[in-house]
Amino acid sequence: MHQYPIPLEKMPYDVKTYDTPLLDYSTPPKNEPGSWSINSDMAVIDLSHPWGNDQPTWPAGAQPWTTPVQYMAKFNRRTQLLHDFPQHVSTHYDAPAHVCQESPFTDEVPLEKFMAPAVIWHVPCTPMQTITPEMLQEANKKVPMKPGDYTLIITGWHRLYSDSDRYFLWSPGLSEAAGEWLVEQGSSGFGIDCQALDHPCASYMAQHGPGPLVPRVLDCYQMFYPGHDAKADHPKWEPVHEVFLKRNIPAWENVGGDVDKVLNKRCVVCAYPTRWHKGDGAIVRMVAFIDKNDVNKDVPTRTYKYGTY
Repeated sequence: MHQYPIPLEKMPYDVKTYDTPLLDYSTPPKNEPGSWSINSDMAVIDLSHPWGNDQPTWPAGAQPWTTPVQYMAKFNRRTQLLHDFPQHVSTHYDAPAHVCQESPFTDEVPLEKFMAPAVIWHVPCTPMQTITPEMLQEANKKVPMKPGDYTLIITGWHRLYSDSDRYFLWSPGLSEAAGEWLVEQGSSGFGIDCQALDHPCASYMAQHGPGPLVPRVLDCYQMFYPGHDAKADHPKWEPVHEVFLKRNIPAWENVGGDVDKVLNKRCVVCAYPTRWHKGDGAIVRMVAFIDKNDVNKDVPTRTYKYGTY
């Protein structure tokens, strides 16, 4: 069941005006973005996957679809028409309105929330592994976070980014307890290099909400965790979405691009959504600003063999 920001018995409903009662989706002060500074001599690292036609897409989603209406050979100009423009594809932001009733839309979230100091944690995972607070605590020992930092968790799944079971169904995912641990530490934003903020078995790919959308995800879970019951191990529907979005803490899915260049580093990250009126999320261009001498050496710039993956 949806977790409202106040106890159900205190939810206002006996209203004498035509104004919708406002619910509290405010961010705790310690989870507001920390101070940051950048200069023109810093390296700018792209942490985004590309998007476009034939885009790897979450099983319930649509793909972007573009066609040229003017092209060079005939018009000496190129103009493209965008027929479909789903926002929950590629590297993207989830607004509170995506999962929380009567909460802010994309264009209502302050711009200040989309740039902050960040830690880029390497948290290697196996297929369908649940990321625990203990795993994050180990990462924190190597690159300590401060209150007000973004925390980007890199499992290695960004290297598998494709239209495949291996990327979407076999994905690791954060546990609710790990999400709450990040909030308690003062995280001002959370991103992960996986298909969603939550584990696949905590989504409606499995037995949640209108699911199972992709019943074979349960077979995959049995393959990797024989004898385990997916619903027992992941009893709630997208609890990690709730952890961050009910507090209006920005959260991003499918972090990728050249993130290996800043693995286990501190940097400044910005990831601005478009100003989509009443949007519930948005594709972003996530970038990291870091001292040129601190970039991980001998990491090649990523190329996408098929354009979008």
